[in-house]
Amino acid sequence: MATEVLDRLVLNHSTDVRMLNIILDITRNNIPELYHPYIQKIITINPNLEVFENLQFFNNHFSSSGNQIWADHKADVLLSIYEYIRVNLPNPLDYLEHRDFLTRRIAAFKESADWERKLIFRGYR
Repeated sequence: MATEVLDRLVLNHSTDVRMLNIILDITRNNIPELYHPYIQKIITINPNLEVFENLQFFNNHFSSSGNQIWADHKADVLLSIYEYIRVNLPNPLDYLEHRDFLTRRIAAFKESADWERKLIFRGYR
């Protein structure tokens, strides 16, 4: 039942980034096994890179015991999406720009995490 509603929302709002982010938020937090499949549905229904670049792939909050850096977590989330797209989409060559976008964001988050580790090591955090 829930998937029917979500499917209809994706179809009816394939260009509405706000609604697509709500759908991703619902799947990420309440039905995590459907999170990656819904990313797939979104980009196969609307492969527009501009829409994809404006999707929010992680929550706005993060809690940790201090052993994990937020930027590392973001890089891991994006890497899992990258791998899912690479392996599960019917023609991954159609999504090279999407994968390139994810690759650049992953590299930026990894660089940010490295800087944060250096600051922690130096005692600034």
